[in-house]
Amino acid sequence: EAANLWMGLDNGISVLNLNSRFKEYIDKKGTLGLVYAAIYTDDMFYIGTNQGLFYKPLDEDVKFTLVENTKGQVWSLKSIDGELFCGHNSGTFLVKGNKATLISDFQGTWVVKKIPNTNEFLLQGNHAGLSVLQKKDGRWRLRNIIKGFTVSSRFVEFIDAYNILVNNEFKGVYS
Repeated sequence: EAANLWMGLDNGISVLNLNSRFKEYIDKKGTLGLVYAAIYTDDMFYIGTNQGLFYKPLDEDVKFTLVENTKGQVWSLKSIDGELFCGHNSGTFLVKGNKATLISDFQGTWVVKKIPNTNEFLLQGNHAGLSVLQKKDGRWRLRNIIKGFTVSSRFVEFIDAYNILVNNEFKGVYS
């Protein structure tokens, strides 16, 4: 049975799942920083913060550890077809266990989303607009930048494979 507590806050509403098996994690030293994203995948719990990407095994009572090469701000974590993508101020990382590989150094990646009806292309929203990642020979790489669109693209939704909506919190919605 769901037991949620809804809270009205200054900047919107939040929900607290009272039946969650995670109750509280106290970081007395401030090592982790502000949490921007979190995901469970492959028996690991990852949190993205303003200090980097941290991980810990899901069912172990151990401290979070920084994933190598991810110091900086993590904006998003997304599992796509069994692969974990990390949107970071340095670009886009592919994460496996405790290792992260930079696959696109196009800085300021907000979000990575699968382009509908394809397995080889991802759309990447970043500080300077949109770009496309392609999986070629088993590796993800930057394919191209969407020319003519330079609006910071943090919020991106697909209508279909050829039409998207981009919301910029200061400039409005683009289609």
